[in-house]
Amino acid sequence: MFYVLLHDLGKFDARFQNYVEEIRVQLQGEEFEVEPEKYAHGSHGYLHFMKSYGHNEAMKAVAGHHGYCDTSIDRNLAEPDADEELVELDKVARKEWIEFCLAWTGLTEIPDIGDIPMLAGLCSVADWIGSSITSFKTKVEDLNEYYQCTLPRAKQALIEAGVLNKLNGAGFEYLFSPYQPRGIQTLLNDMPLETGLTIVESDTGSGKTEFALAYASMLIEKNLADGIVFGLPTQATANGLFERIGEAASKLFPDSTLTLAHSKSKYLIPDENGFLHQSSKRAFLGSLSVATVDQILMGVLGIKHQFIRSFGTRKSVLILDEIHSFDAYMYALIERVLQGQHQAYSSVILLSATLPLSLKTKLVKPYSGKVSSIEYPLVTHVGMDGKTQEIDLKQPIARKKVYLENWLSNDLLPTAEQQQSLIEHAKNGAVIGVICNTVHDAQNLYQQLKSQINTEDEPLEIDLLHARYTFSDRARIEKQILDIYGKHAGRQGRILVATQVVEQSLDLDFDLLVSQIAPIEFLMQRMGRLWRHDRINTELSPRSTRIKQPTFITLLPDQPISSWKTHYQGSGFVYRNIRVLYRTNQYLNKNSKLTFPDCYRDAIEYVHNEQAYTEEPEELLSLFESYQQEQDGSAYTAKMYSVLDSKPLNDVDPRCALLTREGEMTATVVLLNEQGELWHGGDYQEQQDRELSTVAIAKKHAKGKQDPDLYCVKAIVNHDINYSELGVFLPLKNE
Repeated sequence: MFYVLLHDLGKFDARFQNYVEEIRVQLQGEEFEVEPEKYAHGSHGYLHFMKSYGHNEAMKAVAGHHGYCDTSIDRNLAEPDADEELVELDKVARKEWIEFCLAWTGLTEIPDIGDIPMLAGLCSVADWIGSSITSFKTKVEDLNEYYQCTLPRAKQALIEAGVLNKLNGAGFEYLFSPYQPRGIQTLLNDMPLETGLTIVESDTGSGKTEFALAYASMLIEKNLADGIVFGLPTQATANGLFERIGEAASKLFPDSTLTLAHSKSKYLIPDENGFLHQSSKRAFLGSLSVATVDQILMGVLGIKHQFIRSFGTRKSVLILDEIHSFDAYMYALIERVLQGQHQAYSSVILLSATLPLSLKTKLVKPYSGKVSSIEYPLVTHVGMDGKTQEIDLKQPIARKKVYLENWLSNDLLPTAEQQQSLIEHAKNGAVIGVICNTVHDAQNLYQQLKSQINTEDEPLEIDLLHARYTFSDRARIEKQILDIYGKHAGRQGRILVATQVVEQSLDLDFDLLVSQIAPIEFLMQRMGRLWRHDRINTELSPRSTRIKQPTFITLLPDQPISSWKTHYQGSGFVYRNIRVLYRTNQYLNKNSKLTFPDCYRDAIEYVHNEQAYTEEPEELLSLFESYQQEQDGSAYTAKMYSVLDSKPLNDVDPRCALLTREGEMTATVVLLNEQGELWHGGDYQEQQDRELSTVAIAKKHAKGKQDPDLYCVKAIVNHDINYSELGVFLPLKNE
């Protein structure tokens, strides 16, 4: 409280007072003159404090409440260019205010307590909301009386802003009745009601999301958190979850608003007038938020107001889904997030169907946990003291068999003969998915299938989904895909060609799935979209009888091995770890069917074992060592970005999102027609209209006219860029 009272210490300075000269003259008289200059009262307040009392982390935190505290200001510029008498008057005023704050908080000296987690966020949020209810006056009142009168108004302001909400109930039965807990959900009664890190490992479609929501609500009921923040890998998965948990959110917090935070979320929520919807960084301040993980990672990067995001996650139970699906760069930032949650005595729940033991060991480290159990499904809980509990299911669980086939192909795309068999299946009612690892492969296969069908009499629909569409087109196509291939769709023979965007959290249900080779955990995620729902004697549309059993076909290279580095072609470039692809290939060759969930642990540990196997080619060990060095470099880079103390990026700068992911720099490309108008219509100067016509592609492929003011490239379709029903099409040599 003492430090929050000092957050505006820099306003006790003639340069700030001079912003409203008539009030300064009223308070200080006309005899003083002040030279006008650019003045940041937050950072200068810290400088004034430091000159008198030395460096202080808590003071630095509150002084940065307008975005960040600039500690690089020259100490010689601490005082204004003004009459000496006025400068002295400011010094006395600052000293008197500090003495008042000590007395008011019951302290006898300035406390040196180091860094206080969440203090910067608490101060900034309180300042935003407090300013909205303050009637600024020049007349001095009794401050104790003013404080008591303000308390009820402050509480009402917090309620109206949506940051203070009453929990209406908790637990699985309250949230999901009349459904009964199943599988992993039956362990909820065994969970410790204490702050900590929880890892839930259970197969796809087993109800991990519902487990996490129920457990988080139980922790909130015990006053161990204020809300829930869900983090997901992609916009598509975030959008899907946002729609799924709306009913549960309204049960938990009936007076609250569920918020969605990612770079395009403002186009999905029409009402942006509320305090929480005015920017992505505020979305976490409510009681329940769904976000893409990059929005959460911004809370540990050198970005203005990053402490607002981290304040939101640290006052909440943070739930990260698909925790297996990130790279070394992002894991290094996730480690920072977990360290921040632990430092602030906050809880985290991590969800995965496919988590290697080596990665799990790293994830529990910020809470000092140690893991040993190889049971599956499994819930692991690590308390604040590092005490680790591993809780497994004692009751029998439902098992699902997936039958495996391997198709050989020169280019990792189905051959003409294989394509014809897929077309025949679809014509006879089968709902089929084909997942490619690159956009180029997906576009090529889509064209090949279309050309095969065009030579035949019977019509068959082929669909295409990947990430290289404009936002407007992708949102439209995603909705169509869910309507056609989702849980409640009417079943008719059809083929979807897609990239990894359908791999996670989209509730799609295929009779037959074909996939290019990928690491085993990603193939298993894809298998989760196979025979996903029971369609026998249920209200759902029945499954075609064409495919007799859940069948998963993996496309493998059919060519002599001249170099393992290039053997898996584009898939090797995407996933980098060639040894993991080789071992996945070997595992698929040895198994004609997988029984879930029994196979998870065995398959993932075989593929991800850090030791080399004796029968493996020597080149694989060399490639793996190079890959590990790359990963270590990526992790180091991420950690450097998370501790930078230089001038941070503005939090609305689109380049911020680039810091959360490693790889080729992407460019924001705005598509225009030949008349120079936005491809999807609207006003180019309006961000919301502009982004509907936007695609993200690698910087080296972005042609057109640079717009430095809006950080984008303006590209004319069919002149600067090739855009059609295929999305953005780049020549193969550019891939």
